[in-house]
Amino acid sequence: MTCADKAIKLVLHDRNATYGDPADDYRKVAKIWSGLLAPILKRDITPQEAILMMVGLKLSREVHLPKEDNVIDAHGYLLCYEWAKSGKRPEPTGVPTAPVYPTIEDGFGNVWTKCGKTDCGLHIIRPGKTQCDICDNQPRNE
Repeated sequence: MTCADKAIKLVLHDRNATYGDPADDYRKVAKIWSGLLAPILKRDITPQEAILMMVGLKLSREVHLPKEDNVIDAHGYLLCYEWAKSGKRPEPTGVPTAPVYPTIEDGFGNVWTKCGKTDCGLHIIRPGKTQCDICDNQPRNE
């Protein structure tokens, strides 16, 4: 899965469920930053500008210490920017989705996810984990 794919999953699913519409979320951020910077600003920061500043933060961090997280987050912030600017939730098109793997209940209230890799000796992922301990496969259940 590419960094862009991971960002799409985060922005359109996990983060959206947690923080809501990016325009609303970054409107609050922009107001806070505008208040903090009031003595030097001629006008308030827009939500879109706040998002672009977050992209800049991630780019600065990537230059200092390259990490996949920086790239995923920068992609995610740009998706938020598009969403806040257009007012329309971006919908992925042509993005291949990972297969959905079956789950197994163990009778003790735990749900295990099948790994999905045929050459893996374990074939399951422990509850609360996102990847197989044996082969590092990261299946996704929607």
